[in-house]
Amino acid sequence: MEARAAAPASFDGSPVEIAFTPDALADQAFLVVKAADQSEIQRIEIPADQSTVEWAGVRDDGSPFPFGIYNFEVEHFSGGELLQTQQAETFSSVSEARIENGETVLILESDASVPASTVTALRQHPPS
Repeated sequence: MEARAAAPASFDGSPVEIAFTPDALADQAFLVVKAADQSEIQRIEIPADQSTVEWAGVRDDGSPFPFGIYNFEVEHFSGGELLQTQQAETFSSVSEARIENGETVLILESDASVPASTVTALRQHPPS
């Protein structure tokens, strides 16, 4: 299964589906892509009223980013002022489920661990 959660995603050359909650007051939004070390590697303007986008994993010149783990945030602006920064959700394959301190924790392919209570969607892998 794949779980959607606010966690890093593994990029393998296929587009990454990114989900977030649009801010009703925003007139502009940006997808901010960060490397595993949290350094910003790309900033892309996206429709402020959408709740999902796909990151193709390519630079502005069309060359691909290396395979690896990436983090995604969405910044929402109104009149040029930042309203909020939101960690975006991505689908990741679940490699393990375990009980820790009485709570179910999912281990994702990115090696991130997320409480099952924070997962907002599940789907078959690969999606049909």
